[in-house]
Amino acid sequence: MSGYRSLIAALRRLRKRSRVERLTIGSVLDSLGDTAFCLIAVFLALPFLQPFIPLGPFSTAGAVAFIVLGSQLLRGHPEPALPERIRRIPVAPRVIDLIATYSIRFLGWWRRHTRLRHLSWVSGRKGRRVTGGILVAAGCIMIVPFFGIPLNDFFPALAVVSVSVGELERDGLMVLVALVWLAIGAAYCAFLLTLLALFGRGVWDFF
Repeated sequence: MSGYRSLIAALRRLRKRSRVERLTIGSVLDSLGDTAFCLIAVFLALPFLQPFIPLGPFSTAGAVAFIVLGSQLLRGHPEPALPERIRRIPVAPRVIDLIATYSIRFLGWWRRHTRLRHLSWVSGRKGRRVTGGILVAAGCIMIVPFFGIPLNDFFPALAVVSVSVGELERDGLMVLVALVWLAIGAAYCAFLLTLLALFGRGVWDFF
């Protein structure tokens, strides 16, 4: 069973369980297993896929989250590590239903463009390291505080979604797609830094 099929099956089971028992963040993550990293990364990236709606300080929070998730993947964590007090926080059934519904729709659209390719890039320890490295790199680009500037977070967010879908569907070509988005994001960030160095903060008035 592919990572995507495992994730969707786990979400459907969680949706049923949430109607008859009290679920916590910890129990949800335990049920998702090693697909939890990809699901969390995709959901964190979704708000940043609106290219012309700057999210201000939320960009920094999202960037830190990507760096933390990526670092845990690089260190070989089987699932996201959270403090026990956070793991005990209850999750409402409507939240589970919302997550399941949007995951099935969003990831279902993306998987139409994937197939099994270059498995060594998205499998095993190497695959987790690649995914983790891309998440960390995306977070580092996003953490530069260009508040209010369009597209600043858009390209790194696309990289996060691409590599997450690639790992779920075992499509190594999506890693290459993610690297392209990262390169565009880094170039855009460098362009903005150059404008800032040459013209000062007044250059933001043109955006």
